[in-house]
Amino acid sequence: MDAKTKVIIAEIEKWQRTQLLPEHYCIFLLKLYSGGEHTGIQQDGSENASDKRGNGLFAKLAGSFAPGKGNGQTGNSPTTRAKAFVWLIGTFVTAISILLAFHFSDFPTAMQIAFVAIFSLFFYVLAFILRKRTIAGTNIALALAFFAMAAGGLFLLQRTGASLPVMLLFLAAACLLWYVTGLLFRLAYLQYCGLVGLGLIYGYEILGLIAADPSYLRAQLYWVPLAAVMIGLGFFLRRRRAQAAGVLAVCGLLFLFGSEVCMLFIPGMARDMIQLLLFIKILLGSAVFFVTRRTWLGSLRL
Repeated sequence: MDAKTKVIIAEIEKWQRTQLLPEHYCIFLLKLYSGGEHTGIQQDGSENASDKRGNGLFAKLAGSFAPGKGNGQTGNSPTTRAKAFVWLIGTFVTAISILLAFHFSDFPTAMQIAFVAIFSLFFYVLAFILRKRTIAGTNIALALAFFAMAAGGLFLLQRTGASLPVMLLFLAAACLLWYVTGLLFRLAYLQYCGLVGLGLIYGYEILGLIAADPSYLRAQLYWVPLAAVMIGLGFFLRRRRAQAAGVLAVCGLLFLFGSEVCMLFIPGMARDMIQLLLFIKILLGSAVFFVTRRTWLGSLRL
């Protein structure tokens, strides 16, 4: 067997291990190029090579469903078994979720809290398991976990007659959890959702304070220092955590205009003055950003 044939056989074996081609195709090609001497990497009743390397959590869990090979059956590949197992679990969870959704209001409050907590925790832990295997599965699991927590939590608070401050506090805790999760999973969109959500809740509370004693200066004092701190933290973290630093800097720029947004909802505040303040901030911010553009564009990946 010459060197060229050995290279071809090695490549076909790689296709067989990675399931790039169906098993019988690979065996046919191996027989063709080796003259019948080599018929594949799996000749006995041992495990597939990919199983020995532990390719994926679900493939291991689904291994017990593989049909026997001593009776002439070839069996499904580990990848196919894993997909079937995932579909089975997904179908089961979906069916249970639909059943609970229709009868959720009939359960006692304690049981409702338990269901929401278990459902949210299950998908949150699942996201941790999948975070190094599939980004799509991680995002779906996190979306389901946060949706169950937010929707279920608000429903329970409303049913128990909770006050508006309690609901806002719950939403603030949820946004903080989103931001922390975004840091752990290195997902920028979760960090943005968390910080923007916290900013909206903060703005809602500040709006009442500004409306009680309207003042352009007081409105700026509620937002400008906060924005400066966030931008400063972004600049400080730019070399250690570029993604987190970029999110902080961008959200800090957004919060810089929070005072003007609040003043738009307060009757009696002059619109001309608000437009002038916006123009000044945009002009100064653009000038500073242009002067320091190399630092921001290079370090924060903006």
